[in-house]
Amino acid sequence: MPGIRVLASVSLATVLTVAAAAPGGSAQEAAGSGADKIRLPLFEGDNAVWSPDSQQIAVPEFKSIGLRGTDGRVQRRLRGTGIEYFGFPCESCSVAWTDAGTRVQFLSHEEQYESDDWVVGSVAVDGSGEQHRSLGVPIGGATWAPSGWPLIYIPNARTITGVHGTRVGPSPDLWRLDSLHGKPRKLIESRVEEDDPLFSPDGTAITFMRERERSSSLWRASPDGTRVRRLVGNLLGPSAAQWSPDGQSIALSTFSRKGDRRCHLYVLPAEGGRLRQIVAEEILTDRPAWSPDGRWITFSNYDGEIRKVRPDGTGLQTIARLPGKEIRGLGWSPDGRRLAYTARVFPRSD
Repeated sequence: MPGIRVLASVSLATVLTVAAAAPGGSAQEAAGSGADKIRLPLFEGDNAVWSPDSQQIAVPEFKSIGLRGTDGRVQRRLRGTGIEYFGFPCESCSVAWTDAGTRVQFLSHEEQYESDDWVVGSVAVDGSGEQHRSLGVPIGGATWAPSGWPLIYIPNARTITGVHGTRVGPSPDLWRLDSLHGKPRKLIESRVEEDDPLFSPDGTAITFMRERERSSSLWRASPDGTRVRRLVGNLLGPSAAQWSPDGQSIALSTFSRKGDRRCHLYVLPAEGGRLRQIVAEEILTDRPAWSPDGRWITFSNYDGEIRKVRPDGTGLQTIARLPGKEIRGLGWSPDGRRLAYTARVFPRSD
């Protein structure tokens, strides 16, 4: 892809075509043959995002957003003065579709490597009407509402905690932006590190992580900043949550203080309750992916496998095997027929 110069910083977004949904809506196991895969250049850390009609994938590229069909071919590249860099150091730089599928939202940063100015914007799928604005701060976590707005973000990408607990950098609070030209307003103020905000499928709630020096916890709140409450605590290390399509459950990849202290897959009620481990094997610390019908949770492991399991822990199956690959960014198409993911060779430890 033009503009990609450092091969070590590039991974591949791949679309795996799975068998059509069986009666009852569950996806059948796919062989994962090369003929079923579409390889797309992708910056490390960014995910391809399906359009609402499952016919296109928006892929963050080098100063552009590629719209690709399910055959992998570029249908259009969206460009504009606000569509800048999506790679490091912006962990939360991303793209998202509006619910009507007519526009693509984006969050990027102005400079390729060193930048403290993150840009938020929107562009029509035909490339017209690109608009953007500066947020004026680095972003450490962000989530778009299912309809496209609002944007909830955490300006803490450059916040450092000193040896005496003194913070240097933006405050790790949750902020809300209701429209491109609206005024950002603080939703939730916190004295601890907050990360990974995520909207519920219906847009009526958000989850986010609160991280302390030796533990983390998963919290829930209304999008207006009220009804803040903890769902589960006493977690170790990085964690990633994902709402079920019906908004009743949350899948969580995380480390627990109990057992082997490896990353496992858990499910808990969206209103809070017991954290229940549903697979025994160690998984990659990455966001689980629910199938659109809510019958399966998809995850990857260190053996290069993509697997799926029912929310009650039964029916464990392997969808595809890619030995030696680190698989992340799992995402089902809305029609449940295809699965996108990123894959790269595991980095060498020596």
